[in-house]
Amino acid sequence: MQLVLTHARYQLLETIRIPIAIFGSAFFPAVAMLFFVVPFAGKDPVAATFATGAMVTFSVMSANIFQYGVGVAEDRAQPWDPFTRTLPAGPARASPAGSRPG
Repeated sequence: MQLVLTHARYQLLETIRIPIAIFGSAFFPAVAMLFFVVPFAGKDPVAATFATGAMVTFSVMSANIFQYGVGVAEDRAQPWDPFTRTLPAGPARASPAGSRPG
C-alpha cells in the first residue's frame, strides 16, 4: 500500500507541474457550468442542484479519462516504461519475484 501511495503522490506532483493541466482542470468545468447550467437552471433550486451535480460528475469523469489516456500515452513514450512493465508487481499489489498473483 505504501508503494501505491508513493506512486500516486508522484503522479499528482507531475500533473501539477504542467500548467495546461491545472488551467484545463479549473477553466473548462467552470466555462461549461456557465454555458450549460446557469442559463437553463433558472430560479428553480432543485434543478440547479441536479444540474450542478451532473456537471461536477461529468467534469470529474472527463478529467480522469483524459488524464488516464494522456498518462498511458506519455508513459509509453518514456524509456523507463518497458522496464517497469517487467517488474514482478501486479496491478494492485506487489508480489514476490517469481510468483504470480492468484
